[in-house]
Amino acid sequence: PLLLPLLPVASIVSIDATASVGIDVERSCNIDGSAASRPSVEDNDYTSLLAGHHFVKVQRGHRLTSSDSSFGESMSGFESITTELKRCLQSEKEGFDGAIPSEVAYSSGNLPPAGGERWGLHNLRIAEKLQPLAVVFARSYEEVVRASSCAESLGIAVAGQSGRHSYTPYCETRCLLVNVHSLQDVHINAAAGTAMLGAGLNLGQAYALLSDHGYTIPSGTCPSVGLGGSTLGGGQGILNRMHGLAIDQLAGIDVVLSNGTYTHANASYNEDLFWLARGGGGTLFPGVAVGYHFNLVKLPQVLTEYVAKWQVPCNGTECKRASLDKAMSASIVRVWQKHYLTHPDRRVHVVLDFHPLSEAPGEGPYILMFFKFIGMQQADAEPLLQPALDALKEYVHVGTWSSHPFVKKIAIDAGIGAMPPGEGCKSWEDGLTDEDIRQEMLKSEPPFCFPSGGFDLGQKYRALVASTLSDQSIEKLLEWLVQAPRFDLPDDEFWIFDIQLEPTNGYTGDVDQAATAFPWRAEDLMTLQVVSMWAESSASSTRAILE
Repeated sequence: PLLLPLLPVASIVSIDATASVGIDVERSCNIDGSAASRPSVEDNDYTSLLAGHHFVKVQRGHRLTSSDSSFGESMSGFESITTELKRCLQSEKEGFDGAIPSEVAYSSGNLPPAGGERWGLHNLRIAEKLQPLAVVFARSYEEVVRASSCAESLGIAVAGQSGRHSYTPYCETRCLLVNVHSLQDVHINAAAGTAMLGAGLNLGQAYALLSDHGYTIPSGTCPSVGLGGSTLGGGQGILNRMHGLAIDQLAGIDVVLSNGTYTHANASYNEDLFWLARGGGGTLFPGVAVGYHFNLVKLPQVLTEYVAKWQVPCNGTECKRASLDKAMSASIVRVWQKHYLTHPDRRVHVVLDFHPLSEAPGEGPYILMFFKFIGMQQADAEPLLQPALDALKEYVHVGTWSSHPFVKKIAIDAGIGAMPPGEGCKSWEDGLTDEDIRQEMLKSEPPFCFPSGGFDLGQKYRALVASTLSDQSIEKLLEWLVQAPRFDLPDDEFWIFDIQLEPTNGYTGDVDQAATAFPWRAEDLMTLQVVSMWAESSASSTRAILE
């Protein structure tokens, strides 16, 4: 509701498809590391499709209408629109926009179930709510052009899909779903510190490939999350205090608009579209993003971390009824907020994580504080940790230090190497190597070797943005947490319920609120993420409580 009045709709829909833009795309590599030739795009030629060996120039030609004579008799209803869509997508008639899609699955025929690996969502709670007429598995930009043109001509909504980590259904009725997973071209200009990343990449792939050149982008920490959806929504991660959100390093975007027009947007061309692409989210974006142009940031050489854990002591079955200690919890929040929420050294990023329910037999609720010291060795980090240890010394905690190369640490934090035996994944005890980690980060399809990597869990998330919490606010938050409903659950069932508090300031707060479609910018902001996750095999009563 805050964003809708700001949208410059008129200028978005009147983009001039004949204007010029210069894009440097002379060298690139494919996801497998092999070289890929890619022509430069000069002024007045920006409509060339930048898709490696899929290079084709878009010709604005015949615009399909539902009354087009090539479609024969008019039909009505679901069967009619599906038939017309199929005919349009497969038409070889000269002048039709774009290219015939290489693969399409239709709801009336060969569409796999919603939980399938090809297009089903990571979140099984809503996976079955997706009811597309068809799914286009686009392998080039021009296939996206054809899909969008056909959908517009038939009055069908279009939704893009990349990493499939959506937490809300976005294609519930009569929608054409365009899956861009195969658009994984990568161009890295190491000398200039820039990159064009295909919309089909996930974050793990992007991080692994960029790290080969000593760069990264500031975004999330789950490797299987799609680069596309994460970026359109803002792209928050542990580098946000140093380098901002992903959108703060976004230099341009390639997009196929919902009417089938392929175009580019940046700070000086199609500025309104570029503004909306930075934080407006996929549901407001008027098309399918196919490529992202980033200004890269230097890859930190090391990520050192101290993890502090405060756990409620308990025995046996009494743990299921145990609650967090409010006095201890309040003290931890106040110390975090006073010393670390807006720490003057932006390399310090500290996250609070409350787990108010017992999650395993004999284990009580607990609180974690992740002290991340970016680019620092332990000796440099220890003095910055001391204020927390001094202020909270009356509460016993268990703390551990670790220090790893940046991308390896992201992989470890995601849970790579920690999966139990029998999951088909290698653990540290099995001799997991750095190359094994890299290959896991480069994986593009589930199952991934970390918790929730099988796309087989039900989930519900909510992110709230807040400024510095008053004492009254802290009390209310903790009152709500300790009142979380207790319940009995079989020991072998997987589930999580927690609240994460993370700084969203520093560089992120320096950006003007009106500069992007992500207006939550201030020097003292935090993000509170409410996370609930459970196995879909759980009893309905359990799912209801966790939801």
